[in-house]
Amino acid sequence: MSERKELRESQVNLQVLNEAELIKDHEKFNVIIQECKELVAIFTTSIKTSNMK
Repeated sequence: MSERKELRESQVNLQVLNEAELIKDHEKFNVIIQECKELVAIFTTSIKTSNMK
């Protein structure tokens, strides 16, 4: 569960950087945010699956 928490924290930190207008390449930023969301979803599904066993 720690990995999921770390990913969410990273996502929040990236959003803070974006809102502070410290991100220069918004196209790359959007790709990174999307990847982070996908990883959170993967870990969440994995955790739910492992809890069913």
